[in-house]
Amino acid sequence: SRQASIQRTVLIIPLQPQGVKLSSVAIIQRLDPLAATNEEVNDPLRIKDSEIIPNLGEPIQLTSSTGIPLYFVIYPESHGAEKPQVELEISRGGKVFAQAPVQLPEPDSNGAIRYFGTLPVANFEPGRYQIRAFVKQGTAVAEEFASLKPGEVTSQSVQ
Repeated sequence: SRQASIQRTVLIIPLQPQGVKLSSVAIIQRLDPLAATNEEVNDPLRIKDSEIIPNLGEPIQLTSSTGIPLYFVIYPESHGAEKPQVELEISRGGKVFAQAPVQLPEPDSNGAIRYFGTLPVANFEPGRYQIRAFVKQGTAVAEEFASLKPGEVTSQSVQ
C-alpha cells in the first residue's frame, strides 16, 4: 500500500531505590518440572526443581477448590538487621476486600526470598481484581501488583 506509520514511545528507567526490592508479582499458569541439578541456578523463575510459567493474559478458570497461584521474589537489604515483612491486598473495583500477612520462607544462598503461594478464591466473583504485594524492611518499603482484567476471572461450578 506504500504507506508507513511511526509511533513514538517514551521509556523511563527510574533510579534503583535503596533498601528492600520486590520483583513483579506473577500469576502462575503452571509449574514445569526440571531435572534436578547439584548446582544452584540463579534463575528468578525457578523454585526448587520447577520452572515457573507465568500467566500472560490467558483466561483463569476458578473453581471452589482452586486458588490463584502467585510468585514473587524479595531482595532484602543485605545489611538490614530486620527481616522483611510482606502483606497481600486484594481489591475489586477499587475497594479492598481482603488483606493478609504472608509467611515468608528462608532466603536462598544469594539472599533472595522466593515466595510461592495460592490465594483462596472462595469469595471471588467474576470481575476485575488487583493483587498488591507490600514489603517492608526497616524504613524501606516496596510495592508491586498484578491485575486480573475483566473476563479473565470466571467462576465455574464443580459438580
